[in-house]
Amino acid sequence: MNIWIFNHYAITPDYPGGTRHFELGKNISERGHRVVIFASNFIHMSFSFVELERRVDYKRESFGNLEFIWLKTRAYTKNNWKRVLNMLDYSRGIKRISRELVKNNVLEKPDVIIGSTVHPFAALAASSLARRFDVPFIFEIRDLWPRSFIDMGVWGKSSFQARFFGAIEKKTVSRARKIITLSPRTRSYLKEHYNFPSENIYYIPNGVNIGKSDSSETVPGSTLEALEQMKKDGAFIVLYSGSLIATNKLETIIDAAGMLRENKGLKLVMIGKGQEEERYRELIRSKKLENISISPPVQKEQVPCLLRKADLLILQQGNVQWGSSNKLYDYMASGRPIISSVHARHNDIIAEIDGGISVPPENPGELYQAILRLHGMPEDERGQIGQRNVDFVKKYHDWKVLSERLLDLLEAVKK
Repeated sequence: MNIWIFNHYAITPDYPGGTRHFELGKNISERGHRVVIFASNFIHMSFSFVELERRVDYKRESFGNLEFIWLKTRAYTKNNWKRVLNMLDYSRGIKRISRELVKNNVLEKPDVIIGSTVHPFAALAASSLARRFDVPFIFEIRDLWPRSFIDMGVWGKSSFQARFFGAIEKKTVSRARKIITLSPRTRSYLKEHYNFPSENIYYIPNGVNIGKSDSSETVPGSTLEALEQMKKDGAFIVLYSGSLIATNKLETIIDAAGMLRENKGLKLVMIGKGQEEERYRELIRSKKLENISISPPVQKEQVPCLLRKADLLILQQGNVQWGSSNKLYDYMASGRPIISSVHARHNDIIAEIDGGISVPPENPGELYQAILRLHGMPEDERGQIGQRNVDFVKKYHDWKVLSERLLDLLEAVKK
C-alpha cells in the first residue's frame, strides 16, 4: 500500500519535538508498505530550518520505504499573523507539490491519505487531495479546533474564529472515511456533533520507542553537558521538558522553585523553547532564584538520555482535553518518578499506576509538597516507582503496539 501522511509539524529524530508519524511510518514501512510524510521545513520546536537548496521548494529524505518531503515555508517566532502565513504556505504547498511529484513520476499515486491536525488547514488540504486522487481520506485529530481554544478561554463560542474553524472541521469530518483520535473523549464529541459512526473511529494515542538505544553524546556547552555537571556537583535534578508557552502555566514551577530556595542541592531545570521564554527568564531574575534555570531543547533521539539525567520529572500542560501528551510516555519510559499536573484525565494516569504523584494544575504549593515528598524518598523506592512507569508504556504505548492499530485501520479502509 502507498500511504501519504500530511502533518505540518512532523519531524525526524534528529530534531526536537514529537516523532509520532516518523515512528508509525517507519514501523509500517518495514512491513513492506510505502509511506510518504509531507512536513514543513521550518521546525516549530527550535525555530530553525531544514535547509533546502536555493530556488527549490522541497527536499526529499529517505529512510528505506519511508520518505519525508520537507516543504518550504516561512519563519515565525510568535503566535501571530506570520505563523498563520506559515500554515498557509504548507497547506497551499502540499497541494501543488504533491500533484507535481505524481505528474513527473517522482512519486506514485497514493492508495490512502492521512491528514493530521494540529492546525486544521493541513487536514482540509489533505482531504482535497484525497478527492482529487480518488482515494480514501483518514482524518487524524490530534487537537480540536475550535473546541480547545474555547476550553482555554482564548475564543468565545460565538466568535468569528470559532465559527470559521468550526466550518472547516465540519467539512473535513464529512470527507473522512475513518477518523483517528488521540483522546478517548473525541469519540463522544464526534458522535454528538456529527453523528460520526463509532466503528469508524480509531483511538491511537502517542507512544514511545521502547528499547531504542539513544544517543548519549554530549556536545560542550550543550544542555546535556550542563545536566551532567549538575550531577557531578551532587544536585538532585527536577526537570520539566516541553514548550515554554503561556497555556502551560509554567509560572507554577517558578513559584514552587521560590518555595524550595532553601533546599540546597535541589535544582529545577526547564528544557524547551517558546514564545514565553524571555518572560520566564525575567521572572526568574526578578525573584532572584538561583535554583531554577532554562536550557534549550535537544534532538528527539537524545531525549531518553536527557530524561535519565534527572531524578524527578514534572509533567505540566494547559487545559487541552483533546490530545495525547507526547512527553508523558517519554517521561514514563525513562524510569523516573513523575509529578503530573494536567487537566485531561486520560493524560493523568500517574496516580492510577503509582508512577509518582498527581497534583492539581496551577497549584505551586501542591507541587512544592510533591517535590519534597519524592526528594525525601530512598533512591531504591523512587526506582520502583519509575519501573512501574516503564512496565506500563512497554505494554500499552510502544510504537510497535500502536503501529498494529494503524495497520488494522489501513486494512479496514481497503475493504
